[in-house]
Amino acid sequence: MERKWCYYFPVWLLLGAVCLVFVVRHLSYPKAVFPSVGKFMAGPQFLDTVRSAKDRPVPLHLAEFHDGAECDRICTEQEAPRVCYFRWIAEHYAAMGSACGDCRWGNRSHCFHPQCITADGMERGVLALNRRIPGPTIQVCRHDLIVVDLVNHMEGLESTIHWHGAHQYDTPWMDGVPMITQCPIPNGAAFRYAFNASEPGTQLYHSHSGHQKANGHYGLFVIRSPTDINRHLYDYDLTEHHIIISDWTLDLVEKFVPGLQSSTVRMDSILINGRGRHFDEEEHELQTQAPLTVYRVKKGYRYRFRLVSSGSQFCPFQLQ
Repeated sequence: MERKWCYYFPVWLLLGAVCLVFVVRHLSYPKAVFPSVGKFMAGPQFLDTVRSAKDRPVPLHLAEFHDGAECDRICTEQEAPRVCYFRWIAEHYAAMGSACGDCRWGNRSHCFHPQCITADGMERGVLALNRRIPGPTIQVCRHDLIVVDLVNHMEGLESTIHWHGAHQYDTPWMDGVPMITQCPIPNGAAFRYAFNASEPGTQLYHSHSGHQKANGHYGLFVIRSPTDINRHLYDYDLTEHHIIISDWTLDLVEKFVPGLQSSTVRMDSILINGRGRHFDEEEHELQTQAPLTVYRVKKGYRYRFRLVSSGSQFCPFQLQ
């Protein structure tokens, strides 16, 4: 019996050594995540980081999960921060495709069908988020926790999302720069972005892979502050009062970039909030079937308009 116990002694010794390594590692690096339990620890560990952030005035509670659209609100200093959840599907799609019905033939009501992307009125392949260009708008309050699940349904393409304007001091791995701060998301996979809305202002998100931004992967990203120093300058800061300017081509941008002999990439039209018109060189006239963006205001009131340039190939825009 004593001899059989001796046979197991090396095994017990090995198990004790492994346990000792785990204990020492935990005491030395209390925030370390073990690969075997990473899926379970990543979420709570990140929320603990957010709770302990120096500039966060109110503790975060898991029960405060909200649909992203519910986070578009008037921000107050008394309200507790929210967890704002978004789910986006990135996929190949079409502008002026079947969802637009007879829009291109002059039936204006069809231009506003769900999932209809009009762009400049020409049918072409695009890359869309939730079948929208620009993609879904993010409007949150400072100190909210932004959670975005990005599902990649783009056949043969990898993708990442960069949050232009977010400093990502506490979460640099959420910055969305492929092969630098994040591995690109392959086709058929998903990735969860989660970071603190710490920098108030009018910002932009866009794909940081290939020419996906030029083909439609971009959108507005607004963080409102209850202590905005310019609050006395306007009466209303409404969601619909934003201007996203982008350049647009009559075909996928990849078609023009390889082997291009001219010194500049030619843009065919300019879009505002994903809407614009193009000049038909064969017909020698402006095609006006696609609707333009319309803003509504009331006389005597001051409105804040948030302006973002999402130019990809053409930078200097003049707006008047």
